[in-house]
Amino acid sequence: MYAHLFTAWHGAAGGRLTAAVSVSAPQRVTPEYFAQLDDLSRTHGVPLFAHVLETRTQRALATEHPRFGGRSLVGYTADLGLLSERTNVIHAVWTDPADLDLIAEAGAVVVHNPVSNLRLGSGVMPFRAVRDRGIPIGLGVDEAICGDAVDMWGVVRMAGLVHNVGGLDSAQWPAAAEVLDCLWHGGAAAMLRPGELGEVAEGRLADLVLLDLHGIAFTPLNDVPGQLVYCETGASVVLTMVDGVVVAEGGRLTAVDEHALLGEVREVFARKQRALERAHADAARLAPLYQQVVRAAAATDVGMTRWVGSR
Repeated sequence: MYAHLFTAWHGAAGGRLTAAVSVSAPQRVTPEYFAQLDDLSRTHGVPLFAHVLETRTQRALATEHPRFGGRSLVGYTADLGLLSERTNVIHAVWTDPADLDLIAEAGAVVVHNPVSNLRLGSGVMPFRAVRDRGIPIGLGVDEAICGDAVDMWGVVRMAGLVHNVGGLDSAQWPAAAEVLDCLWHGGAAAMLRPGELGEVAEGRLADLVLLDLHGIAFTPLNDVPGQLVYCETGASVVLTMVDGVVVAEGGRLTAVDEHALLGEVREVFARKQRALERAHADAARLAPLYQQVVRAAAATDVGMTRWVGSR
């Protein structure tokens, strides 16, 4: 499947499409499979995405599962030799200082998904601790299944707000400029393209979003970074360009018949609705077992909390 992905799509559309490799999470794959994906990542020079320490349950694995021998999932991955500058450590919510030191030493990127983390009750990533170590932070939506709207503007705003309730001195809160740095430079680092993306400069790829500064979000125009982070919803976007190619303009995709595509989506969903209903019923039967696991992990002392308002 990966051979097909790289052959058919990596570098397609004049280079505007690139591939990546991914493990759902280190605890869900064998070390051998993980290593094979790392080899693909190295061979093709693409990111390796891994969802790591998203939940307290995953943190509890360190002491509750013999496979990890007291190591966190970050320590486990590092010991396998699979934590590198190509690794996107997605979430990193339940990381401790030792984990963050390993991530920084490896040159890996942390991808922050604040909306998904709130939607699923995972907790709040220690933004300042990550940032202070010089670890690049990218921003992500984490898929529709757990981010619902897949709205990057919502992610940007939440990244600028959620860390303010951590009890930190206000000087430690993310500044609007820091959030935008995560969006631009952090995103470029996550894609392993720091010299190509993330800046409007000669020689960089023309990946641009143009906004109308006469809209409500920017009136009066007095603090562009703050207005981008805290006010903009996407309503001001008038044009989107990828590598110099206009892909959306005036609120419409330029190369796709959206009306027909949405109609096709509805038809596909209608055909699959019964199968989805059966899947939901199966999930409902398994849910109590998952709740037992989650509650056991919640009762386990993991030496920290990332839940806001926890006692």
